[in-house]
Amino acid sequence: MKTIPLLLALIGLTALGPVACNTTSPGGGGGVANVLVSPFAVQAAASLATSSALGFNIKNSAERKMVAADCEAASAAIRSMTAGTPPTVAQFRATIHQFGGNDVPLPYEILAGSLSSLYASFYPSIQANPDVAKITAYLEALASGVEAGSAPYL
Repeated sequence: MKTIPLLLALIGLTALGPVACNTTSPGGGGGVANVLVSPFAVQAAASLATSSALGFNIKNSAERKMVAADCEAASAAIRSMTAGTPPTVAQFRATIHQFGGNDVPLPYEILAGSLSSLYASFYPSIQANPDVAKITAYLEALASGVEAGSAPYL
């Protein structure tokens, strides 16, 4: 049951599809694929992951509301990371943890793990080309998705 949010996020990314796929090996054979996803796909997956984590993992409505409030704080934290170079996946996860999970740690940990995995899916793209507008677009999409997924539970 705890892996459902991550699985749904990955399904969401797959269903919304990549916008490009480049191989890193010369000649295109047998290389490691670098799949780029759109900010729209990131927003949809973040919304799905957040909503699923809140809906499936938390049965107590009071706890669900506390974690949803933590999600709102986390989205503000995500937006604060848009200046300069993109944070590493570890820095992203650490920042998310600073803004929630004190009252209901396990469900928030599951959600933070899902969001960190989602961030890791597009991190290579923004790291390779640290354009401020691109970083902002992806992190804004992630933050907006978290807000959209938690809004029904507030």
